[in-house]
Amino acid sequence: MFIGSTQNVEAKELPIEGVKNATIRTLIGEKEGAKQFATRVVTLKKDGIIPLHSHPLVHEQVILKGKGAILTPDGEREVRPGDFVFVQANEIHGLKNLGDEDFELVCCINLID
Repeated sequence: MFIGSTQNVEAKELPIEGVKNATIRTLIGEKEGAKQFATRVVTLKKDGIIPLHSHPLVHEQVILKGKGAILTPDGEREVRPGDFVFVQANEIHGLKNLGDEDFELVCCINLID
């Protein structure tokens, strides 16, 4: 068993071109012994954006705080705390902060296909 605190996990820059004012904290991943999926917290500060991109990872996201949008090739859809999102592998997606406070979400991804 592993027990930790989100406050003790270092925030890192996202390795996606065009990212602005956004960080990720991996709470549970391979380092903690996870083999099938990882749990991360993504934070977008004011004016933060993760532009449209795709990759072979499934995303399960739960919005924790703030006001933001899920970006798609067809436009954007506003989300708020309590909303959840499922992104298929290789689906084009992105995130944008629409408010003045942090936009934060939990994001679980697959580690194996």
